[in-house]
Amino acid sequence: MSFLHDHDLIVTDFDRAALNRVGNRLDLMGMRNLAPQLGPTEILGMIASTIGVDRTSERATHNALEFGLLPPLLERLLDFRPEESR
Repeated sequence: MSFLHDHDLIVTDFDRAALNRVGNRLDLMGMRNLAPQLGPTEILGMIASTIGVDRTSERATHNALEFGLLPPLLERLLDFRPEESR
């Protein structure tokens, strides 16, 4: 949780309508199958919605890790690193 906040990975002004469309696909596909199809803004939005935006809780973060929602998002986020840091 601290890592996500310390590295500015919590986006508070993302397009909620777009996130709802992603959420609908998540219900159909599961996070492991959906994450590779998402762009960086969608990934950050999903991370924020999964662990909370303003009131991130350790419990929500723990649950997101334990139930497998967060790892595919974090793995996909690494795909958007600048070439020189790979």
